[in-house]
Amino acid sequence: MLFLENFTDNGTKRKAVREIQVNGRGRFTETYGERFSRNVRKPLNLTEAGLVFHSFRHSWTDAARRAKINPEIRRLIAGRLDDEGVKSDPTDSKYGGAELL
Repeated sequence: MLFLENFTDNGTKRKAVREIQVNGRGRFTETYGERFSRNVRKPLNLTEAGLVFHSFRHSWTDAARRAKINPEIRRLIAGRLDDEGVKSDPTDSKYGGAELL
């Protein structure tokens, strides 16, 4: 995992760091999206609607495409390659914009 999370061990009451855990919906990033909003967007008054934690994923995909990284490798790194036989990704193909984050 790229990001770690702080937690308190209930048995020992010690504070520690661990790999991020999935939330109740089975997602990794919602906790970080909330932290990004609370600790970055609000203090810096970044109020643009599209400027959210998920924007980093879009910007990385756009930058990787511009760098001509093989689409299969790009999807694998982004966690979108479900099957080795998949040749296109409808989600990946929707990304793209003039500006990078």
